[in-house]
Amino acid sequence: MVEEKLEVFMKKLAPCIDKGELDVCVEKAAQLAQETGIAAKELLRLSAEAGRDSLYALSYVLALATADRLDGAEKARAYNIAGVTAQYLGESKKSEMYFKEAIEIDPKNTIAHINYASLLQDLDRKEEAEDQYYKVIQLDPKDAKPYNNYARLLQDLGRKEEAEEQYKKAIELDSKYVIARYNYANLLQDLDRKEEAGFQYKKTIELDPKFIPARYNYATMLHDFGRMDEAEEQYQKVIELDPKHEAARINYANLLKELGRKEEAEEQYKKAIELDPKYAAAYNSYANLLKELGRKEEAEEQYKKAIELDPKYAVAYNNYAILLNELGQKDEAESQYKKAIELDPKYASAYNNYATFLKYLGREEEAESQYKKAIELDPKYAASHYNYG
Repeated sequence: MVEEKLEVFMKKLAPCIDKGELDVCVEKAAQLAQETGIAAKELLRLSAEAGRDSLYALSYVLALATADRLDGAEKARAYNIAGVTAQYLGESKKSEMYFKEAIEIDPKNTIAHINYASLLQDLDRKEEAEDQYYKVIQLDPKDAKPYNNYARLLQDLGRKEEAEEQYKKAIELDSKYVIARYNYANLLQDLDRKEEAGFQYKKTIELDPKFIPARYNYATMLHDFGRMDEAEEQYQKVIELDPKHEAARINYANLLKELGRKEEAEEQYKKAIELDPKYAAAYNSYANLLKELGRKEEAEEQYKKAIELDPKYAVAYNNYAILLNELGQKDEAESQYKKAIELDPKYASAYNNYATFLKYLGREEEAESQYKKAIELDPKYAASHYNYG
């Protein structure tokens, strides 16, 4: 009987939802619910289900249609759902209003506090977000989620030591909290504590073998460490789990190139480009391989494509300049070096390469100026010291 009523209700409400006039639909939904005898709690259940199914407009309307018919914690829950769905619908002012309403009705509604904090964080009102996270932790010190979310905010604020303490607390409360371990691993990597980061990535993968971001980040870290066999295993697993992961294919191709397995590398570059024909980095990396293989005309086409897709891609201009110099197109090569430096004035490698180019043209004073700039940007730039000396 209830299902029949719901079916009639949804059929009558659908045209209003389709028109997109959601605030008008709220009143209509409330009226229809009364006419068909649908209880407020049933409507709230429907709203929650619609939200989980990403039917945000419907969820928003149902939440508000039932809010006036509920009391206490359930009323607060309805407003919280309205706040979440309003945020998904791009209505941040309404979202904030409903979160505040939920918290006012039920100050101990930790979910509403967390959702409101997340909204404030998205709105770059980080001090207010921090206040909400603090309140949640005071309300329920044994809930791991707020510690993780608060840690992410602190990390965004550059307060990394405090963020670490919060991640540790989240993991202490819930040792199987995958997202907290993953976020903590990212922080540790950012702090250049690679071994600890690796441990957390491995633990994350053990807890959730299908968690692709952890595998991908762990693969790139292993790659940087020169642990090629382990990195390859992780890249392959990422690609197995998500065959459309272009970044994994490019980095795996880079690894294969470093191992001298250039045919396999080319296959991966081509696949990445096939998956996303507008992925400039794939064309640039493929061009680098083609240049190494002596297929310079093909390489030139790939560099041109990378620059066409991303006119601000300084790395591609620098690499293209190197190729043009090898092809004897000196004027065009210089133009590309200058463009790379113009786009990224802190690109030490471009200054160094341009300096070397100028030196071999006999333009010693200009070369010296560029070497100095490279060294200034990166004092450890051995090539610049050597060439300058």
